[in-house]
Amino acid sequence: MKPALTAAVLLLAAAAGLDRPAHAQAALVAPETTGAIQGSIALSPAQEAELRLHAAREGARPAAVRDPVAVGVALPAGVELQPIPQTVIADMPAARGYRYVATDAGLAIVNPETRRVVRLIEAP
Repeated sequence: MKPALTAAVLLLAAAAGLDRPAHAQAALVAPETTGAIQGSIALSPAQEAELRLHAAREGARPAAVRDPVAVGVALPAGVELQPIPQTVIADMPAARGYRYVATDAGLAIVNPETRRVVRLIEAP
């Protein structure tokens, strides 16, 4: 490769963060593209399935929300939030304190203090 082309490729790689270790590269991803924001929780597929099953058993109907629901969006005060089921909290204690609500987009995991959606489990 020509020296000028090599330098250009290295410059582009550095700008994209590819010159950093993999764990540092992940920090470059915008939170909205990962489906989580600061203070969010990670749920395994089994925990997501348990939460879906719980919501179905409880007869959760999608809340009437005017604006699209997405990670980072604050839900209106009138939207009723439900507690995360103990079966999920038993496996994931970090989920304690969060709430959820069924929406047209799926199940939204919400920080009740800020009412911001921290995770969206899309409808199957």
